[in-house]
Amino acid sequence: MKVKLIIFDLDGVLINSLPNMIFSWNKVRKRFKIHNQFKEFYKFIGLDFYSILENLKIKKKDFLKIKKAYSKFSNNSFNRIKLYRNVKKTLVILNKIVPLAILTSKDSDRTKKILKKFLSEIKFQSVQSPTKKFRSKPSSDLLLKIIAENNVNLDQVLYVGDSLYDYHAAKKSHIKFIYAKYGYSNLKINKINTISSIDQIFKFLK
Repeated sequence: MKVKLIIFDLDGVLINSLPNMIFSWNKVRKRFKIHNQFKEFYKFIGLDFYSILENLKIKKKDFLKIKKAYSKFSNNSFNRIKLYRNVKKTLVILNKIVPLAILTSKDSDRTKKILKKFLSEIKFQSVQSPTKKFRSKPSSDLLLKIIAENNVNLDQVLYVGDSLYDYHAAKKSHIKFIYAKYGYSNLKINKINTISSIDQIFKFLK
């Protein structure tokens, strides 16, 4: 069936934000005397920020102040974020032929600022970040919310992600998953649809 909606993860798919994350996390580590190095943080990229902190065994009473500090450092260092090769060109073309959406574990405020800075000319039908009402990845909640908002069938949707959390969310949603192997993870899954650059997405629209 013809694809009627493509949902993209943000970090590791459209933008390379690793230098921004490394900088922001190291600033937070220094301020709050956190012993977890970025390599430990990296293991959980794809989860929402509070879930990452939880997995790092950081005290819940510190979550909010750490998140606020991290967001501040991240917002002040957007110059460390880059679009992956051919992202803007590909999205401009896709915008003319199929509705687009974003599902990210990044908070809503930073997501909006990043899209405004790097992809302001691209129209996304839905942009979804974690909320209190809907569980974030690897749950299917937010993917199904986007699909319902756009009134399309499950077999008409592609989700492009780079993490195991993305894969599981797509699998639970019963939609086709496209693995962006140029992103942050190295998935070892048999019979997985793969792209090595964003412009290869067109082969799945036929």
